[in-house]
Amino acid sequence: MDNEMYLNQMKNRYESLRYFSIKENFLYLNLETTYKVPISNVNLASLNPNLFILDPSEIFHILYMLQLLPQQEITKEEETFINQYVTRYLKLNDIALTESNLDTNLIWGLSIPIYSSYDPDCINNPACQIIQHIINNHSEEIKNSKGKHPRLVLTNPNFENTSNEVELTSFEKAGFTTLLLIWSSVAATCAYIAYFILS
Repeated sequence: MDNEMYLNQMKNRYESLRYFSIKENFLYLNLETTYKVPISNVNLASLNPNLFILDPSEIFHILYMLQLLPQQEITKEEETFINQYVTRYLKLNDIALTESNLDTNLIWGLSIPIYSSYDPDCINNPACQIIQHIINNHSEEIKNSKGKHPRLVLTNPNFENTSNEVELTSFEKAGFTTLLLIWSSVAATCAYIAYFILS
């Protein structure tokens, strides 16, 4: 089944696909403005249909990335798009590690071209090489990041670039002092009650 026929069939099941059309191997996204990209390298029927639950613009970006992976040459504009796409994916993926309210479906969808870039059929192509380079740099930054303890960063919004890093060990000392005060209070209270009972 070709892409155009498949898309028309799936439009009945997924609301987001109603904004799309395909003509002569070009994918059109019809919102307030019409966007167009080639789709000759993408087989829609081979994709996980959960992708079509996403916002139409996200679907469009993911399909465009998949289109770029097998290409032997890419333009400067396409290279810029790849950089922005992968950087955004990594940022959202990092945020998802600490925040639970992020759309995991979106991160999963954005990851499809990232993982596809390691496919042996296209791993040495320009788009895949760019993706892998950005991913490797990101991994190196994480590995080489300074400080092994989590840090609390205090920022004053009235001044630029002012931050105080407070190591967790400081809070451990503060916690010990607090416990000492609580134990002293409990001991004093018990002694007072015992004095009352005995007298």
